[in-house]
Amino acid sequence: MPCTGPPSVVRERQTQSQPGAHHQSEHGSSGKCTQTEQAAINAVTAAGVVVVVAAGNGFHSDVANFSPSSCNGVITVAATNRNGNMTDYTNIGSKVAISAPAANHSTPY
Repeated sequence: MPCTGPPSVVRERQTQSQPGAHHQSEHGSSGKCTQTEQAAINAVTAAGVVVVVAAGNGFHSDVANFSPSSCNGVITVAATNRNGNMTDYTNIGSKVAISAPAANHSTPY
């Protein structure tokens, strides 16, 4: 299968083809998922890759307005504090699938 999509995704697909391989990115961009981004996500999910993305740090902005959290087929994760509440900086919205502890946790969960 030829590697297509944004250059960063293509490089990841070419270099991280082993089962369990992953790529971590802690940034997103303002704006909805582009056709190119969605095509790349569709290609990797069709190949069996689970795509998990951070909701982003827009201070309770709707994830539907950011990429890649607004793309279909991704699992979007919001940040919680040590009390299990949403942090004041995490993005929120109906596309958030799960939440996870973030920042300043001294006790493992």
